[in-house]
Amino acid sequence: MVDERRAKGIRRDCFIDDKLDEYSTKGWPMSQHAFNNLFGELLEAGADTTANQILTLILALAKNPEIQKRAQKEIDAVCGTQRAPLFSDFDRLPYINCIVKEGMRWRPTASTGLPHMVTQDDEYEGMLIPKGSIVFLGIWAMHHNEKIYPDHDEFNPDRFLNHPKLANEYAVSPDYNNRDKFTPLSPT
Repeated sequence: MVDERRAKGIRRDCFIDDKLDEYSTKGWPMSQHAFNNLFGELLEAGADTTANQILTLILALAKNPEIQKRAQKEIDAVCGTQRAPLFSDFDRLPYINCIVKEGMRWRPTASTGLPHMVTQDDEYEGMLIPKGSIVFLGIWAMHHNEKIYPDHDEFNPDRFLNHPKLANEYAVSPDYNNRDKFTPLSPT
């Protein structure tokens, strides 16, 4: 499908076209089979986690009709009743942003996050973590820490009102206390 599209001279501003362009000029770092598998896995992984997160949000909104009504009011104020929200509307939909963040906190799709390899010997509470060890972050435990998230089992988007930007803008903050998810926030 991608090959057919590109053969017609149609190029999209997307990751796969960027990589195909790069590899056609710099050479292929992997076989065509490996490349196809990689992009297939990226698509499948993204589809599963996205679908699971959408189901989580449907559950949360069904259980909390007052949150759903507030969200609909915000969407209607920005988009009217004739169109769905666009990504470009997100900066004017702060409550919707809070709902998405709270869904990811309340029921994270990957409860242990991604594995990380320790690049040098480290120590935690007197225990050695040798270089080369694989560690997982306890995402579920971090997001259900009662000291950081009071009433952690409750779906409460308001807890993110002080973090109005998109999550990726906070993720790169060197101050983990300023991040809005995946690492603990200081109680404020």
